[in-house]
Amino acid sequence: MSATASNPSSSSSSSSSSSSSSNPNYGEAAAFKKYQASLFSTHLKSMSPKPSDQQLTSLLSLLSSSNTVPYIVRYQVPAIGNTLSTNAEVVYDVSRSYESWRGLKLTRKKIIDAVLSSKHQNTNTTASLIDKILVADSKSTLDDIYAPYKPVSKGSLAERAMKKFDASHNISSVVTSIITRGDFQMYFAKSSTFPNATEFREATITLIAGELNKAEQVFDSVVFDVSRFSKFTAKEVKVDSKTYLNNPKKADAEKHRSALRTYFDFAVNVGRLQDHQVLALRRASDLKVVSTNFEVDDARSIGNLHYRLFVNGECDQQKQRKPPVLPWRRPQKGSREDELLNAAVQDLYTRLVKKRACGGVWRGLLKKAEIAGIKSFGVNYNRMMMFPPLTEKRPLLAVDPGFRAGCKFAILGGNGNVERLESCDWMKNFEKSKRMVGEMLISVQKLASDDASSPVLVALGTGTASAESENLVVQAAKSLNLELEIQPVNEDGASVWSASIAAKTEFPNPPSVAVLGAVSIGRRLQDPMNVLVSIPPKSLGLGMYQHDLNETELYSILDDVCIDCIATVGVDLNACSLDLLKKVPGLTKKGLAENVISARPYSTRTELKKVKGVGAKAYENSAAFCKVLKGSEPLDETNLHPDDYKLAKKIVKKKISDAELIEKFKTTEGELLRVRESLERGNCDVRLLGIGGGGNKTKPDNWTELKTSDYDLPKLNASLPLHGILGKVKNVVAFGAFVDIGLKTDGLLHIKHFNNRDTSIFAGARIGVDVLGVDVGRGRVELGLAEAGRISGGLGKRKRSE
Repeated sequence: MSATASNPSSSSSSSSSSSSSSNPNYGEAAAFKKYQASLFSTHLKSMSPKPSDQQLTSLLSLLSSSNTVPYIVRYQVPAIGNTLSTNAEVVYDVSRSYESWRGLKLTRKKIIDAVLSSKHQNTNTTASLIDKILVADSKSTLDDIYAPYKPVSKGSLAERAMKKFDASHNISSVVTSIITRGDFQMYFAKSSTFPNATEFREATITLIAGELNKAEQVFDSVVFDVSRFSKFTAKEVKVDSKTYLNNPKKADAEKHRSALRTYFDFAVNVGRLQDHQVLALRRASDLKVVSTNFEVDDARSIGNLHYRLFVNGECDQQKQRKPPVLPWRRPQKGSREDELLNAAVQDLYTRLVKKRACGGVWRGLLKKAEIAGIKSFGVNYNRMMMFPPLTEKRPLLAVDPGFRAGCKFAILGGNGNVERLESCDWMKNFEKSKRMVGEMLISVQKLASDDASSPVLVALGTGTASAESENLVVQAAKSLNLELEIQPVNEDGASVWSASIAAKTEFPNPPSVAVLGAVSIGRRLQDPMNVLVSIPPKSLGLGMYQHDLNETELYSILDDVCIDCIATVGVDLNACSLDLLKKVPGLTKKGLAENVISARPYSTRTELKKVKGVGAKAYENSAAFCKVLKGSEPLDETNLHPDDYKLAKKIVKKKISDAELIEKFKTTEGELLRVRESLERGNCDVRLLGIGGGGNKTKPDNWTELKTSDYDLPKLNASLPLHGILGKVKNVVAFGAFVDIGLKTDGLLHIKHFNNRDTSIFAGARIGVDVLGVDVGRGRVELGLAEAGRISGGLGKRKRSE
């Protein structure tokens, strides 16, 4: 398949307004070309080899035609090329950037009009600034550019200066003569006739500073100095200070104060700030636990401003990175003109630029840190979604552990169907609870009638009272001489699912809402994706500083991750859940998935076209990801697109050579290979082929499990070193992984102890660790990987030494 590339801006360029768009250099067609060129130095900067201009144009054309990224990177490879098709994450970034850029069309026009209507323009600087406006894909960038061009606020210094002196002394002409020609004579002539020359001087300085503030080089120069040569500091806000006592977030501040002590006396060069430090500092500042500040070398920054403003004898125009702001030579040092200009630059820096530049640098740091945090969250979520299901459909006993609320149990059939729900207060009556669990284990064994001697599969939640609940199940099995296969399952989000609409729809009258958590745990072992798609990602405890990230961007990217995972695996069109179907590319529009389910059963993919709301574009984007098992068309069980069927059938017949196929179908060798691989794979779940998840790793028999009742931090510190401790990865971040080792405090497995691309280290994974150190005062535990290896999230048999 191939795409017909067209300029995506062509459909909208004709409607651009005449004021700024009357100049062809500023119209939407020109803006699109500049934006496309800018992508090579932004989102595509790290790619090698880089895609061609034509391939990038094709990608943007496909995106503007409502094609989804999963469809584009899998089935439009000839159009976008191999480099883009094998870097889906980059394509997603370009897609989000392009969508944002298209949405800022009117904002761009408004700002360009403001720049062009400015009284004092420099041809070189204006063209450079407009280029920056044309390629901007974020509103915050455009806001920074527009700030100096906003209409003068009523009551501001500039407004008062104009009101007082423009009518009597024509101060606007005075400023124009200085800015455009370097002519100070009018200023000196006017000031000599005014009784209070100082007041007129201050007004002139204010207006000159305001005009210089409009040059992008001014802002960029200070931003450069702040980001390269300044320090970022944080100081503790004392608990007895007025700021802290009047803090509306005082309760949260008390809760996090201990964890944020690192930043009570903190100073680091801005360029060395780490992403996690930036997010932590923002949290500390928002909670008023610390006060933050940029320590800037003001003398250096002001000197650099002078350098940017002039063409002088020491440095000609060609040696400067950007054209000078003022097209005239700097006045003689010490002259009256030089003193006035120095005062204007000082006012420009202190009143207008410094604070704005520091804010811009801080926002840039936050943006970078948020992107890193969101990507970390996305990687963890992807690994969790793509973890392999059980290779065989086996019935099991799911256990949701607990103390006061008791244990909740669910017997599930091989397809996840619920056979029985129970709960017991094992702390109140252990023997009675043991008998009940024994009955449930026998029921599970009977469901697995093919081999009565095989171990009974148990899915055990890894939360509070996990060890005690496991002991209950083990004792029940011993009394009946049953062999167990206990699989630990991350239970984060199970309680959220039990109260969800999906759970209420399936179980309108459960014994209790809490007992449904066991259903979620059991099904997560059988097929993680089917369960996780119904749980909000924020409930899974993933990522870094989750609650400090931009929620809109976070959920947008996580939604893309979920959709891409489902596209990779595919869904059974006749059997998948509504939540899964809602995440199929092309079927995400509200109400569309419900219509698809209402039209069941399907015998072929093409029947999707008859569903209400599924138009040609929706079908094109979704067809390859919707599988029809045992239907009338065998190719419907593969991940081939219907457009590939004619080629696939020719390949199957083996009556024509590859060269002839390429010529006849106008395709490529790469496309032939893709179709052949899909035919060979058939309906096999790609998660079982090692394309995601952590793979099968068995757990050593000698991991030790710590219990809260046996250890606190001082006892742990006195027992060092400890080796071969069983832990559960709670969270993976840029600098390492937090691991629950059975204490109230999670330990940190630093990134230096493992490869950050290790797919077996992910939230929910069970691993063996060594306790290397304990900082009792700060409540920190340092971990290392145990030499014997690690355990996956639940594919290997789990046995404990008695």
